[in-house]
Amino acid sequence: MATSTVFCNSSPPTFLHSLSSKALHSSSSVVERRIDSDTVSARRVIKRRIQCFCQMRTNGGLEEAFSLFKVMLKSSIKPSLSTLNLLLGSFKRPDQALSLYKTIVGAGISPDIQMLHTLVKCFCQFQRTHWVLGAIGTIQKLGYPLSVILLTMVMKGLWNEGRVARAIEIFHGMESYKLLPDIYTFNTRINGLCKAHKVEEAIALLKEMGRRVCQPNSMNYNILMNGLCKEGQTEDAMHLLQKMYHNGLNPDVFAFNTLINGFCKAHKMEEGLALHKEMGKIGCKPNVVTYSTLINGFCKGERIKEAMSFLEEMYHNGLKPDVVTYSTLINALCKRNKVEVALGFTQRNGDDWM
Repeated sequence: MATSTVFCNSSPPTFLHSLSSKALHSSSSVVERRIDSDTVSARRVIKRRIQCFCQMRTNGGLEEAFSLFKVMLKSSIKPSLSTLNLLLGSFKRPDQALSLYKTIVGAGISPDIQMLHTLVKCFCQFQRTHWVLGAIGTIQKLGYPLSVILLTMVMKGLWNEGRVARAIEIFHGMESYKLLPDIYTFNTRINGLCKAHKVEEAIALLKEMGRRVCQPNSMNYNILMNGLCKEGQTEDAMHLLQKMYHNGLNPDVFAFNTLINGFCKAHKMEEGLALHKEMGKIGCKPNVVTYSTLINGFCKGERIKEAMSFLEEMYHNGLKPDVVTYSTLINALCKRNKVEVALGFTQRNGDDWM
C-alpha cells in the first residue's frame, strides 16, 4: 500500500505515458472487478488511479480518469468531493469542465464551494464570463457565501474580455455583500483601468485605497507607472516613484525598468541614465532587461559608443545579453556602415547569440 501512495503522489512513471488506448481502456475493467471483490478499499484505489491519470496531463489520461469516474457512478460507491475536484481541476477546456460538472450534478451529487470556484477560474481563464455569472448564481442558490477572492477572479476575467462597466459594477457590488476589497482586488482594477486607457481613474483609485485603510503596495505603483508610461506620461510616472519613497516603499527592478523604458521610448536618454544610476544608489541591481532597454535606446539615438559601453558593463556584472540585444547592436552598426565592426562583433560573441 505504501508503494502505491508514493507512486501516485509523485509524477507518473514514463511507462504510463506510453500506455496504448487499449491498455487505458482495460483499467476501468480492472477497477470494476476490484469493486466487486473489495468494496472497502475501492474508493481509495479509484482515487489513486484518477490522480495518476490526471497527472499525465494528456487527453488519453483524462479520458481514462473520466472512465473511472463513470465506473464509480455505476457502482454503489460514490466518488468523494475531493476526487471530483481533482478531476474537474484537470480539465482545462471550459466546455469539458462544464460537461463534467453537469454529469456530477446529474448524478445527484451536490457541488461544494471548491468545485464551483474551480469552474469559475476555468471560465475566467478562457474568457467565458457569461458562464461565470451563471456559476455565481448557483453559488448563491446553494447558500454558499461569496468571497473577495471569488469576485476578484471574476473582475479579472471581465477586464480581460474588455467588459469594463461590468467589472466596475462587480467591484462596487462587493459592499452590498459586506465584502472589503483587498490589495489584490485593487491591483486587478488598477491594471484593468490602465489597459482600458483610463489612467486618470486608476490614479484616483490609488488615492481611494488610503481612505479605505488599504495602503498601496509596490505592485500597485508598478502597475500604474507602467500604465502612465504606455500613455507617454513619464513625468507623472516619476511623480509616483517619488510618492513610493515618501510612503516608505523601495522600488524594485521592475519599477525602474518600466520607467527607463518609458523615457527611452520618449527619446529622453538622460533621464533613463539618471534612473540607472539611482538603482545603484539604493542597491537595486539592473538585470538583462535594464541593459537591453538602455542599449536599444542609445542605438536608436545613434549613440553607439555608449551602447557598447553598456554591453561591456553587462559582461562585467556577469549578465549575458540576449539575442535581441545583439541584434539591436549589429543592426545599428550596419546602418552606420560599420559592417566590419559588426562582423568582428559577431565573431567575438558568436557562441552567445547564434
